[in-house]
Amino acid sequence: HVDLIAGLPYEDEASFAASFDRAFALGPHQLQLGFLKLLRGSALRARAGKLGLQYDPAPPYEVRATRWLRPAALDRLKPAERALGWLYNSGRYPRALPELLERWQGGAFAFFAAFGSFAAAQGAGEHPAQDAVAELLFLFGGSLAGMSPRRLRDLLCLDLLSSRRGGRLPGFLRVADPDHGRIAPLLRSGAADGKGLPVEQPGAKFHAGQLGFCILYSGAGCCSGGRAL
Repeated sequence: HVDLIAGLPYEDEASFAASFDRAFALGPHQLQLGFLKLLRGSALRARAGKLGLQYDPAPPYEVRATRWLRPAALDRLKPAERALGWLYNSGRYPRALPELLERWQGGAFAFFAAFGSFAAAQGAGEHPAQDAVAELLFLFGGSLAGMSPRRLRDLLCLDLLSSRRGGRLPGFLRVADPDHGRIAPLLRSGAADGKGLPVEQPGAKFHAGQLGFCILYSGAGCCSGGRAL
């Protein structure tokens, strides 16, 4: 668990972004981005005037501006904070997020800041639903150079199916596929039992609504290429 504090004296946007990238490169399980609080009795609060630190007079006394970070600059950090929580600290995108960061032309902080700003422009609030975040990530990530929307769809399918119960995929990840009509009856009838599926009695479980399937197209998460069930 690593904590980063924005709004400290002597740190501007560029140096904070560099600090973020160094901390992110450590690969912590959680990377918390918070904002400086000038608590009563603290040394920083006593020196606030000398250091040019402006803060909210009401609890929790969060910094509003510094000599190095104006209010607009601090406001630009907020979307990055939200995006970091949605995408990284949630642990919901262990496949999609690393690949998107590889394709991103810039540092980790710039990625989260850009995604957070994109989400805000699309009307996302502070606590969007999981499916809404995934759809925003699909739209944002699919526009990156070298990122195949089909592969991104596969990665998101794997991430969402492994992080929730019930096996339900949101509508934007569902695709019409002729193989669906061939595979579903086999599962429903039990003809697929013993065909290599890693579950017992797949036919009965499928018929009872306890088992579903997802067709992948890019080989994500399994083999080197081609389609996989």
